[in-house]
Amino acid sequence: MHVHLWEHSAAADQDTLRKMLDRYPLAWLGVIPLWGGHYPNEDEIRRGNDVTTAFCHTDAARLKAYVTVNPCHANAPQELQRGFDAGAVAAKVWVAARADDPVIFPVAEKCIEWQLPLLLHSFHKTVGQLPHETDAPHVAGLAKRYPELKIVMAHLAGAHLWGCAHIADCPNVWSDFSGSYCESDTIETAVRYLGEDRVLFGSDAPGADYLNNWGKVVDANLTATQRHKIGYLNARELYGC
Repeated sequence: MHVHLWEHSAAADQDTLRKMLDRYPLAWLGVIPLWGGHYPNEDEIRRGNDVTTAFCHTDAARLKAYVTVNPCHANAPQELQRGFDAGAVAAKVWVAARADDPVIFPVAEKCIEWQLPLLLHSFHKTVGQLPHETDAPHVAGLAKRYPELKIVMAHLAGAHLWGCAHIADCPNVWSDFSGSYCESDTIETAVRYLGEDRVLFGSDAPGADYLNNWGKVVDANLTATQRHKIGYLNARELYGC
């Protein structure tokens, strides 16, 4: 539920994702555009969404588009509407604003209205935090303001103990471990804090390796039921596909 098309390599990324679908037992890929760096302008947001939507329409059963919005733009609700009308299964907010910043509230309210999950880039760093970069406490703040909003905190917030602890009491927040570090007990920790129904499999491919991330699931001390939920059932229930 978490792969990308990057602006600088979109054609090659499309080829890689198609090969992944053909080679591995994947039901579908949730495709997220990354155009314009950390703080994309309105034109970059629109172009990324258009390319991603067109790509996903080439294999609608196995490619599911996210619509990316920059909530600092006045037209963010309208861009979200365009994505929703084009069949997006979720929305994504990149680094432009922290999750509990009021500029995100109109986007959150539209997602609630349309029952769209909202994926939030989230990464906890001891040094080098980007300006306005969301961390787990910001995700928890938005979740508690809008308990009916379905939120995905991406990457286990980049620090699984820290991230999961902050959203443990937010039943409307799921988390995926795409692009997270290769540490033992990562997924087991997520299950302990969040339960087996709120952990999602994502890889961050092509920027991160699919097999490396799936290897975390295989290596984790999980039951067969837990592994199936994390690998498939939880995303099917959240995204409706």
